[in-house]
Amino acid sequence: MQLIDFVDACDLRDRTEMEIFELLSYYFVKENGPGNLTVRTVHGMYPAAGLTPPDTEAVEKEVKKYTLFRPYGIEGTLRFKRNAFRTLDNKYGHLWVSVPSKVRGSAETTKAPVLRLALFADACDIASKTETEAFELFCYYLMKKEGSTKFSLGGMLSMYSDAGLDVPDRRALEKSVRERGSLRARGVDGLLEFDRGILRSIEERYGDIFERDVQVACGKDVLSDSEVIPEDTFCGKRGAFDRLIVQINSAYRDGHFDACALTMRRLLRTALILSFQIGGIEDMIRNGDGYVNFRGIVEKALEADALGLSGKERELRSAAAIGDYSEKGVMYTMSVIDINSARLAYREILEMLLKTAGSDRIP
Repeated sequence: MQLIDFVDACDLRDRTEMEIFELLSYYFVKENGPGNLTVRTVHGMYPAAGLTPPDTEAVEKEVKKYTLFRPYGIEGTLRFKRNAFRTLDNKYGHLWVSVPSKVRGSAETTKAPVLRLALFADACDIASKTETEAFELFCYYLMKKEGSTKFSLGGMLSMYSDAGLDVPDRRALEKSVRERGSLRARGVDGLLEFDRGILRSIEERYGDIFERDVQVACGKDVLSDSEVIPEDTFCGKRGAFDRLIVQINSAYRDGHFDACALTMRRLLRTALILSFQIGGIEDMIRNGDGYVNFRGIVEKALEADALGLSGKERELRSAAAIGDYSEKGVMYTMSVIDINSARLAYREILEMLLKTAGSDRIP
């Protein structure tokens, strides 16, 4: 992407000095990787962006106080903090993704949408993986995205930073990859190739992520499956549930992700309470004339044998966490990634609860 196009797309000329520095840094990392990001490198981008360069020393002093960056490795080299790059990528990453375009004087041409790394990383819960497991997933991502079959270990390191992870030590990573044996050097070029068994295992576990193509429209990511909760599967049990499910899917399609998350939380709370009522164990969650708070209901649900959720602790906690930041976060805004990363667990728990709570047998 051309720098001047990025400047126009972000209205960069109307930003504060530090916002301009932040966005130029983001552009540099997207185009070149994070390895050589310095204050002076970004300073040199101002003329090409049609902007007047600020005083270098003043910028360096401000950057030291700025919360988005941290010093890294070689003196003067900067890294975005863990979630800072992801926040920017959620907002501006679509500028690097091909979208349907119409060329004057020709038929409409379309390039297939590309799954962004940040979305893939969240869908795989890559932050919970070991450095070696993350490396395997990065290789798999490139294979699916670009058709690559051979990988350079050194060339993959920048993807850790792009995905919001700390960059591992190269020698330690090389040793662990070699010991694990999931990718092996073949031929004289020394490039790594997947072991077929490992690749098959990764494909079975994560291949569906790429089957749900990401479409980019009006700067918003929306999965081609436009429903968080499939209405043909989950609706028709209770009118109140149906109305909430329609609201959830409508908010998701329109990009209102905070509203979507809060309504998902309300539906889950309602389904849990009704399950306690139908199971005849409502007293477990009673607190005077009302009910204990939502977290308390979740904890009691894990203890209640009648609900059958004890073996689904991870899924229930993931489903229950949806809406935390929307309800309590002061500055945080939900994104499509936040919803997508938990929606499979949410569906699984909701399906289990609706088998009970969808019944009309309320005592």
